[in-house]
Amino acid sequence: MRILGINLSHNASIAQITDGKLDLYFEEDRFNKVKQCEPERFPEPRFISIDKHITEKPDYVIYASVGRVGQAFEYSPVWVSDQSLMDIFNKQLSEKFGEDIPYFYQIEHHLYHAHSAFYFSELDDALCIVMDGGGARPLEEFNQYIEIESVYTIDKNQCSAKYKCITSADMFYNNTVLNNVGYVDQHINPEQLDYPLRKDNIDYLLTSKFSSGMKFKTFSQVHDMGIDVGKIMGLASYGNLTGERVEDLARQLQEESLKDTIELISLATKYSDSKNIILSGGYALNCVNNYHYMKHFPEYNFFVDPAAHDGGTAIGAALWFYKEILASEIEFA
Repeated sequence: MRILGINLSHNASIAQITDGKLDLYFEEDRFNKVKQCEPERFPEPRFISIDKHITEKPDYVIYASVGRVGQAFEYSPVWVSDQSLMDIFNKQLSEKFGEDIPYFYQIEHHLYHAHSAFYFSELDDALCIVMDGGGARPLEEFNQYIEIESVYTIDKNQCSAKYKCITSADMFYNNTVLNNVGYVDQHINPEQLDYPLRKDNIDYLLTSKFSSGMKFKTFSQVHDMGIDVGKIMGLASYGNLTGERVEDLARQLQEESLKDTIELISLATKYSDSKNIILSGGYALNCVNNYHYMKHFPEYNFFVDPAAHDGGTAIGAALWFYKEILASEIEFA
């Protein structure tokens, strides 16, 4: 059984899984030279990596995405939606292999992060904590919110969501004033909210706060670092815990996010007796704080997903599809 996973988010990527094993993985920016590219920024409306490296027809295709609706690019329909992008790449695949290939689509962004990370860990069981930089949307249950942090228990047989933090912060981001730290001042948030909810055996926290990953992302944008969020960690090493220089603000943000994420990890440990903790999602690339987690939780074995950014969701989606969906009765597009 050959499954092709395609990530439509930033770090656009493909992964081929054959009988549950990873055959190949490519990030498209290696071919089109557009750093951390999304499909909207492709020079041509196709995956070069598919043309070059997918030589055998997949049995199924699964798409991973954070959920997309946005302005058009020249060769797309009026709106760039996930469906319009899938139409483009389904056509590329059908032209390459001479027939349509059944495809599957479901927004389970954090679940795909968890499956990719667990596969690489080679552990028997673990807690997986996904900390996102931008979040995934839409959520059917809470369609005005985006999912920013999640906790899963995972082993070789099943993956179960235990906790999800979802926020409304991004919904009004473009209409608010950013403070000098680089993210929305909570005092001007019109929708202050911290509301716990339990549904379908999952603990939810509905909030209006930015996650640590979102704070790093907006700090980077405000201070003209573009998508190079890693620069913040470098600047932080030259900063102070007080002061208004960019270096100082970076240090303060690093310390603030360390405190917040330690609290999240502490919360996660309540959901399982496993002593293995896997970190995935864009914020898991904060290697400085990852070091502090090991010091703060010496009784736990930490593993960081080597494809923690959204590129890894192509791998996770294909693995999840092979493990979970093919075992059940589904209808394909």
